[in-house]
Amino acid sequence: MPDKATVKRLIEEELERNASDAGWKGKGVSVGLTTFSLTADLRAQVQAIGDVHGCHTCKTRLEIDRDQPWVGDHIPPTELSVANKKSIIPEWDSGTYLFPQCHECSYAQSAVVRSLNGGKNYADLDAKEKRLIGSGKRFNLNKCVPSSGPKVTPTEGQQIQVLGSKNGCHSCHGKVPTTVYHADHTFPQEFCTNYMQDVFKDLGLTYPTTFELRPQCPRCSGNQGGKVKQIMEVATAYARENLKITVYKF
Repeated sequence: MPDKATVKRLIEEELERNASDAGWKGKGVSVGLTTFSLTADLRAQVQAIGDVHGCHTCKTRLEIDRDQPWVGDHIPPTELSVANKKSIIPEWDSGTYLFPQCHECSYAQSAVVRSLNGGKNYADLDAKEKRLIGSGKRFNLNKCVPSSGPKVTPTEGQQIQVLGSKNGCHSCHGKVPTTVYHADHTFPQEFCTNYMQDVFKDLGLTYPTTFELRPQCPRCSGNQGGKVKQIMEVATAYARENLKITVYKF
């Protein structure tokens, strides 16, 4: 069981990762302690702030940043049925390739795949939908990465980032991977529980009285979220053992 000093240090480090850059000029959207499900209106408000001020953590402006995380897109799409793969790409040899794709095209592709697997005819797709699933795609190995399986490996992901920054999205030729900011709780959602208020008090940490959403780029969002699960495992164990609080999940 981690000691009190260790638990306190881990929480303080997470709060520091969650802080806004000192030079960020925006203002967050006020929300309640338990506002976990974001409405379309809240997302729109956060997006509008990001469009003006950029990511609150690193000040990145998405509309010009080609180095944000690109999606590694499997062509043919992994979730597409075998029958559809063979009909769409007659020369398909059971191999799969990864291409860089922007987030918008990735979302749109998922919808097309669902419709095909649900029974929609390939002939009824429009030209844009056909491009999204790789119809007619020529596998230029300078613009893609042979896929090792249904999950993109870290090495493959790094290669995709390089190709995306160089070539853009293979589906729409867009040069930036995403234009949508994440709505970041500037006090981590995972800390918004009664037992975490008790943990903060026991550790001598100040629990906030106001909560905000601020725009964050996907890269900072991914980096920030990496340690939260570990911290919550330690914090819940601390609450159970030291404070005798019943915690069922985190």
